[in-house]
Amino acid sequence: MTTIDTPKASTAFNGTAQTHGFEFRINGAHTPYLELHMQPGQAFVGEAGTLMGQSDSVKMKSTLGDGSNSGFLSSLFRSVMRKMGGENFFINQYVNMASDKVGKLSLAAALPGEIVAIDIAEHGKRIVAQRGSFLAAEQGAQLGSKMKLSLFGMLSNSVVMQEIKGEAWTFLNAPGNVQCIQLDAGEVYKTDARCLVAASDSVKLGMALSGGLLTMVTGGEGAFVAKAEGPGTIWVGSKPFETKQALGPKR
Repeated sequence: MTTIDTPKASTAFNGTAQTHGFEFRINGAHTPYLELHMQPGQAFVGEAGTLMGQSDSVKMKSTLGDGSNSGFLSSLFRSVMRKMGGENFFINQYVNMASDKVGKLSLAAALPGEIVAIDIAEHGKRIVAQRGSFLAAEQGAQLGSKMKLSLFGMLSNSVVMQEIKGEAWTFLNAPGNVQCIQLDAGEVYKTDARCLVAASDSVKLGMALSGGLLTMVTGGEGAFVAKAEGPGTIWVGSKPFETKQALGPKR
């Protein structure tokens, strides 16, 4: 197991991230916001209610689905899948309409915590993420949801997570501090399921008992914990996502 740093900025901002033409920087330590510099014609999608500011050349519109140019029924289906993943039915699309200048866009986190930048292409072109964690993504990312069933059948509830696919960058919002962990093949890591922010495509996710009977009753973690088996990458937060639901804006 290796702990790795998540990028806070692209190379134009003296960061380490190599992007697809746009530039980004995550500002602030406790109530962060995402600063994007978009090339002419470039587009992003962002969660409704997160806009902090934008250049005059950046135009916003609300749309169904994930902002892709698909038909009505396809967009409607994707909106339903997004709603199942804990997000709004509609999403905001931002396009830099200028022909010769960079457009600036700033999106704010929903509550104190971290904004996590992830290049989906580096993680099998697919990640699963916690419900309600989505902040923004490059136009072209496919947003949906995925059912994760525990091994205990009727004794436990199914867990729906977001699914984000494509060769694009995405930005997630998580309460608390986020640790990025690289798992070797066959390596297992257990965490409170509410603290699992995201996992790469190659990680096998499941559930496990938190311990013996006394531990399950008195340990404060419930009967089950999330189990992640490598190889791959997981992102784990220091605060459960129930905190986000309690303190964040109503959706």
